[in-house]
Amino acid sequence: IVSNEALCLSRRDNLGEDGVVIGRVDRTPYQKLLLELGGGEQFLMDLYDDPEPIEELMEAMMRRLDEEMRMAMDSKIEVIWMPENVTCDMTPPHMMKKYHLDAYQRYGKWAREASKVVVAHFDGKVKPLKDMLNQSGLSGLESLSNPDIGGDSTYEELCEMFPNMALLPNFPANLAMESEAEICAYIRYLKQTADRYGRTLMLQVSEDLPAQS
Repeated sequence: IVSNEALCLSRRDNLGEDGVVIGRVDRTPYQKLLLELGGGEQFLMDLYDDPEPIEELMEAMMRRLDEEMRMAMDSKIEVIWMPENVTCDMTPPHMMKKYHLDAYQRYGKWAREASKVVVAHFDGKVKPLKDMLNQSGLSGLESLSNPDIGGDSTYEELCEMFPNMALLPNFPANLAMESEAEICAYIRYLKQTADRYGRTLMLQVSEDLPAQS
């Protein structure tokens, strides 16, 4: 576990009032094995066919993540980011409950005690996970995608689903090739929706946008 607190604080000082520097921690073990170390097909087949060794590995990885989170809580970083990349296609509700919820609740509790916030990357389908996410203790969800790019909820639906969480909708990459008028119309829709629900709009670009010639 390596702390980059000095670098984060230097960047925070350089950024000043123009933004927020986030402290990145690792993914939860299920997501790390799914997305980085094992791959979706192999990891899920192993987990369903012979869960004991996989769960033993995940428990060891979770202990390390707990240490990492403790370091983040003891740091001066105010916003902690978990790059989860969750969608219920690959993390159905029973897997969310079994392998994620306790960790989210634990980290949410630690964050509140340390006067910090924890934001997680959820960029796919989230409707079936709604109840657990509302119980998770996470401060916010970012990169939430609309149905045009693989999500299952409009920004308006997300505001209804998660009334007490900060939401950062993803700017849809497919709009990058559309006209300026269409882009502006979409952003106006987001702004008007945020105003209607009493939210501050935070719009995120988390896709690789195509280069313009």
